[in-house]
Amino acid sequence: MMKKRMSIKKKIILVCVLVIALSFASVFARYVLDKYNDFFSKSKEFYFSSDKLSTNMPTYKIEDWESGINMYTINVNMSSWANELLHTPYNINYSISLSNVSDEILCSLSKTSGTIDSSIGTDDFTITVRPNTPLNVGDVVSFQVTATSTDPYQKTLGAKFYLTISSQKVSYQITDSANSPYLELEISNTLSVNAQVSLSFDPNTVLLDMTNDTYLNATNATNTVIGTYNYVNGFTFNLKSMTSTKIRFYKVDSSKNYTNTSIIGISSQ
Repeated sequence: MMKKRMSIKKKIILVCVLVIALSFASVFARYVLDKYNDFFSKSKEFYFSSDKLSTNMPTYKIEDWESGINMYTINVNMSSWANELLHTPYNINYSISLSNVSDEILCSLSKTSGTIDSSIGTDDFTITVRPNTPLNVGDVVSFQVTATSTDPYQKTLGAKFYLTISSQKVSYQITDSANSPYLELEISNTLSVNAQVSLSFDPNTVLLDMTNDTYLNATNATNTVIGTYNYVNGFTFNLKSMTSTKIRFYKVDSSKNYTNTSIIGISSQ
């Protein structure tokens, strides 16, 4: 009876050893394959990399999606540079795809394919995330993005992103570009109550689109005189809980880019 027990113990130990050995062999095989692919790429002067994507599929935890209403953008840079002196001497074509997207969000790409021009050695694309349903503080959504070189050699880079809704407040962002005749101001209220929002701006720099519904429903407006004309230079409106609004302003100097600036004063209560 004792011998049978010992025999069973030996079999269990043997099975455990085999499982560990197979796991180690699998990891080692992947390591060898990665090293071989890396050696092959270098021998062909093929350098395909990114500031966020990698062959080992890194994970990013982002906790600054403050509103959960506005869109959230992530810019991904692609490169064919090995270092400051060495880069791929030919174009690299690649495709981009999204997968494992949480049901609560909609994800889109600025493009689904790209080319890293050999004369530049860089390219980029943008991932845009929008809520598909109301999100609350602490909610976590996720998605995965991959970029695969298609010509002349194949290599896949990827990453997983986890976005956490971090706070509830009135927030805003300005969307603009140089030589655009106008900019758009988007204001979001993620508070559980309605907010009274006040805007102030200089008509010498930007002019309000007077047909905007938010302005037409304003509770108060102020004016200033420039020359012999009256111009709106501020107004106050109510923004309902868990909603957002867009307001267009025409630029006096269209060559300017007012993205990420405080060209428009905003306060709320």
